[in-house]
Amino acid sequence: MKNEPKQYLTGFVDSSGRYPLGDSFKASWGRLLFANHNGSITVIEGNRMPWKHLVVETKSEKKAREISVIVYACFIVLQSFDLIGWDLSDIYQFELQEFKNVSTYDIIKLSNNYIYYAGIMAAKASFRDTYMYAIHKLAYSMMTYSIPFIELDPMHGNIPKPNLGKPFTQSIRILMASAVIFAYSAIEELGLDVQATRDNPTKDRNGIWIQEKREEIKTRLEKAKINTAEKFVWDRRGRSTLLERKRIFQIDSEKCSWSFGSCVRDEEIDLIDALDRASFLRSQVASHKFSTKNGKRNKLIKLLSPHDVSNVQHLARRLILERLGLLKCQDYM
Repeated sequence: MKNEPKQYLTGFVDSSGRYPLGDSFKASWGRLLFANHNGSITVIEGNRMPWKHLVVETKSEKKAREISVIVYACFIVLQSFDLIGWDLSDIYQFELQEFKNVSTYDIIKLSNNYIYYAGIMAAKASFRDTYMYAIHKLAYSMMTYSIPFIELDPMHGNIPKPNLGKPFTQSIRILMASAVIFAYSAIEELGLDVQATRDNPTKDRNGIWIQEKREEIKTRLEKAKINTAEKFVWDRRGRSTLLERKRIFQIDSEKCSWSFGSCVRDEEIDLIDALDRASFLRSQVASHKFSTKNGKRNKLIKLLSPHDVSNVQHLARRLILERLGLLKCQDYM
């Protein structure tokens, strides 16, 4: 029949060999299925585990393509960076095939051990525009500018550390600022942002939290099933800069166990303070004219670092995953 759902191969294949939550998930547009991939296996503790194809069951190929895009966005959010960029549609666009018409499952456009949870994440998010927009915005942020986890490792990473004498180029600053804006906008989609205005501030004139405003943010987070007791790791690398001397960075914190000297100053801070810093980076640094004659703003954008960007992105990532109930899935964390 014309309106009967069809099953389409997306070309996404999970190679983890671990599928603890099953292989069929309900979504607003139909179902996501995981079918065995002939010929490809992962060996786990001596057991041969097949790879799984992500299959979309829906009523049209157009819808299946739309679903493939959100699955890829979820994939980016899960791995927390993107190495392909904006050309996804050009790189991965090819005719989808119906599952029943394929005798050998050799159509692969992306194989990775994050695909399984990316599919589950997409299915869960499909029931609310709030989640869909938040995921797409954070994925767009990471496609614009993001750093692989290994590069953030203080022992193995290799991120450039420019200073005022030799800053990033204007084009890179624009990419980093845009990434901050979209990552924070993802938090806004969830309704978990600071929500301060000039007429309704969250702090007094001395920069001290108005306690009832802080409690209001905490209440919103807890209502969204966010664990406010769990601290957030805020990366601080290199020597302290003018940006870090702002009052918002001068708060009580605990150094991370791996912090050492003046080069690695990573700290654990309250989740609400992390949201406050992210809001500051978006509103006071990334969202203004960069070429202003005002020396203060001109200096701040030059000091925006890859770690500032990743801090905001990882905060948005944590909130999205926790809101969807996926943060406890340790297979990919």
